[in-house]
Amino acid sequence: MSEVKGLTPLERLKINDTEIIPQQKENALTWLKEFRLTADDLTEEVVYLIEDFLVEQTITNIYAKAGHGKSFLALYLALNLLDDKKISECYYIDLDNSKKALQSRGLDKIIVKYPQLIYVHRSKFKQAVEVVETIKHQLLNPDLKDLKGMLIVIDSVRDFLGGKDMLKDKDVMPLLNDFKTLREAGATIIFLHHANKENGAKGATAFIDSVDITYQLKSIQLEKHKKISYALEVKKDRIAVVNTGFELDTVSQVLKKGNFDIANLNDEEMELINTFKEILEENQEGINQKALLKEAGTSQDNRTHRNLLKKMSGIFWKKYQGANNSVMYRTL
Repeated sequence: MSEVKGLTPLERLKINDTEIIPQQKENALTWLKEFRLTADDLTEEVVYLIEDFLVEQTITNIYAKAGHGKSFLALYLALNLLDDKKISECYYIDLDNSKKALQSRGLDKIIVKYPQLIYVHRSKFKQAVEVVETIKHQLLNPDLKDLKGMLIVIDSVRDFLGGKDMLKDKDVMPLLNDFKTLREAGATIIFLHHANKENGAKGATAFIDSVDITYQLKSIQLEKHKKISYALEVKKDRIAVVNTGFELDTVSQVLKKGNFDIANLNDEEMELINTFKEILEENQEGINQKALLKEAGTSQDNRTHRNLLKKMSGIFWKKYQGANNSVMYRTL
């Protein structure tokens, strides 16, 4: 059978209805055999851009409630990947944050230092929602189709819907299908999304169903806002990834792997930690474990609370040995 390129399946059939893969009996599905996968199509290696966290040529959804630093984290993930030469360029498409907010984060200095970071802002567009559609149109040109080594950050995904209903799959799916087109061209996509009141991903189920990986993000400020601890919990994965923690030093602006358990603390644990911190601030010279637990409204017999004190030592407070081998705590 002669090969005819650039035509749709139906157009190929119209050229010569008899030019179908020979077989004993033809049927309405026979034409699909021309498009079937072969073993050679499935030899791609799974490449981790960030070990056990971010996979090359995937669509990753990171969602969180407002104020947890999604944009800050995504930016520094991109900078780390550029530093490590894991990607050649990052296109950060921001239709959410104001220019004043970006300047307060030092973006003016970052974009000078990192020319491979192409930071695209809504202020540069008359109709910002058409950005992804225009990229997809550009991909129709075979010479522009190679996006290998490119990271695309979408911030935030609701701003790319053009006013459509983010609660409805039929309104969300066209955008996610565009992301798939970019993925198949070689790009790695991270899109930032918001959480609902129940801490799930806000909006249509397609935001979870139609992506490769989904993380719920939580964060906590450490050392009087000098550090941010992030916890990213896997909510959906088609490729093996694990719960991951990061820590951002806001002074030196360095992001590194962190402790997942810190930012993943529940409300009850955080309330108790804040109580411990207040007591320790009032006892600068230190306080023994029994007295600390008592002042916090609990007791030495509460193993869970004792373990919390121990686990968070070196993070929120310092543990040391006092007189008569007593267990002591004080502020860092």
